[in-house]
Amino acid sequence: MKKIAVVGPESTGKSTLSKMLADELEGLWIPEYARIYLEANGLDYKKADVENIAKHQYELEKSAEEVAQNQWIVCDTNLLVIKVWMQYKYNDYPKWIDQKLKQETLYILSKPDMPWVSDPLRENPHNRDELYEIYFDLLKKSGAQFTEVEGNEKQRLTNSLKWLSQFQ
Repeated sequence: MKKIAVVGPESTGKSTLSKMLADELEGLWIPEYARIYLEANGLDYKKADVENIAKHQYELEKSAEEVAQNQWIVCDTNLLVIKVWMQYKYNDYPKWIDQKLKQETLYILSKPDMPWVSDPLRENPHNRDELYEIYFDLLKKSGAQFTEVEGNEKQRLTNSLKWLSQFQ
């Protein structure tokens, strides 16, 4: 199984890039469950809601792993994003997330060099650089294999595919 998670701050092209990668690699695309949850339930969420989101995100990934065969699994975010979100917002997160993050996943870290696009579900337009550094530090300390992408959508896709070619 080959699994990729596109991570990073809000409004950095994660959804677009993950969909394009899944198409290019003929892989399975896993959506960001937080978006699905918040669209259905609104923005008045609590810490328990975010933990529920984390559990559902993980379940989506596990379900994909059961059917993937030799396909790539491309995740539009994963538990790392939820960990950062909870640490930033609540200064705490459920420790089971760390255990689940130890699985083999390749990470593509999306830089906040794209213009902010307003969206009712987004909360952090002014601290994307700060959040980016949190992601970078966590990935570096974890020893995970990751690359950083920047530029427009085409540049991000090209550079992601070039990096991923070493794992095929």
